[in-house]
Amino acid sequence: MRPLSVHEMIGLWEKGELRSPVDQALLLLRAADPGNSLTELAKLHVGERDRRLLRVREKTFGSRLSCSVDCQWCSEDLHFEFETQQILQPVDTEPEGTFAGTAEGVDVTFRLPNSEDLMAAMTAGSAEEGKQRILERCLLSIRTAEEALRVADLPESAIAKVCELMSKSDPQAETRFDVQCSACGRSCQVTLDVTAFFWKEVSVRARRALSEVHLLASAYGWSEQDILDLSPVRREFYLQRLST
Repeated sequence: MRPLSVHEMIGLWEKGELRSPVDQALLLLRAADPGNSLTELAKLHVGERDRRLLRVREKTFGSRLSCSVDCQWCSEDLHFEFETQQILQPVDTEPEGTFAGTAEGVDVTFRLPNSEDLMAAMTAGSAEEGKQRILERCLLSIRTAEEALRVADLPESAIAKVCELMSKSDPQAETRFDVQCSACGRSCQVTLDVTAFFWKEVSVRARRALSEVHLLASAYGWSEQDILDLSPVRREFYLQRLST
């Protein structure tokens, strides 16, 4: 894993801005880890994918994350910061490991959802149908003492338990934490979408870099490549000269 350069962020933004979040996550990982193909990266379970994204984000922008969210109780704009290490979970799950548990008296064996499963769910007609597609792909065995079952045979209570088992087996796949509102004093739970957060930072940086290219190219006639090859310090110097 290596940090993303400004050149790479511009290319990623251009290629992936209109694509799905799943595609964006894989594009980010592929740029930082060119030794793995998109197909290989798509097979990482979601928690491992997000763990790697956090590491790439840390190398690119630093360990501190600055976020904002509206309080669900009074709509106050809440700002908070935390470090990457505060949300990274221990690595204790094999990339292609299987898990077993019991859901409402039914024995299940499953693997963790990956990006391929999420892409399959995206073409479903509804959220419920998408969830069922993921379960059909990830549940390897569903049995009672008497017979084998299908996902369609499971009651809602059993499906909810299976989803809970999957979530507990891959805690990095959903990052949640409590934030207290300074205005009303109540707490609300926030979920961090790692891909959306990282992609927004990349998008902002790419757009800013292209705006700098526009200003410097207009003033000096330099090419985009020449401007991007300048160190950040020298580029900032020339931008400041234009504003004086």
